[in-house]
Amino acid sequence: MTDDKNLSTLPIAMIIVGTASMMIPASIILKKLGQRKGFMLGTVLGVLSGLVSWYGIIQHSFWVFSIGNM
Repeated sequence: MTDDKNLSTLPIAMIIVGTASMMIPASIILKKLGQRKGFMLGTVLGVLSGLVSWYGIIQHSFWVFSIGNM
């Protein structure tokens, strides 16, 4: 999807950055909403990010795909 081979691991790195940056907010959300609603919210956000990644693939946009992975 990109001509620069140096960026080939960026989507995977974005997964790690996204996971690390959401650890504390996720625990706060789980504490306030409860586990059931918190996990349902996480599932909805996961589906939405999957759709963003899919859109990036369809549009041949490396950057949209990388943001969707985050």
